[in-house]
Amino acid sequence: MAKTAVAQESVDETPKVPKFLPSTASGIDESGLRWEEVSVFGTTYRVREITVEEGDTAYDAAVLPPEKNMPLGSQSDKFNPRLDSRLRLCSAIVSPPTSIDDIGRWSGAKLAALLYIYDRVNALPAADSEGNG
Repeated sequence: MAKTAVAQESVDETPKVPKFLPSTASGIDESGLRWEEVSVFGTTYRVREITVEEGDTAYDAAVLPPEKNMPLGSQSDKFNPRLDSRLRLCSAIVSPPTSIDDIGRWSGAKLAALLYIYDRVNALPAADSEGNG
């Protein structure tokens, strides 16, 4: 009767959670803004933090002009959030150069992936167990 050896695998007690869309490089530019390089559908994008001024410019451009024939005082600013997010993304993508028109030709999945990276780079770091960022 042949004996069969049973291999014992070592089990790591802490589960590893893979990072969605991992960066291939990251750093801080000469202005102190964080950046990441990430490959999305075969193209490597460098996405950086945007400045407050760039965010303000995107917001202002996304405020729509008032409608005609509306009584004064009854207007409230109308805002296009899609345009705002795409303008912010254009500001954040360092390479390859990307325009609003380029984004309009992307698939929804590619836009979602790059907005995810934009949000990751432009958010505060996660807090530790004591609440420190």
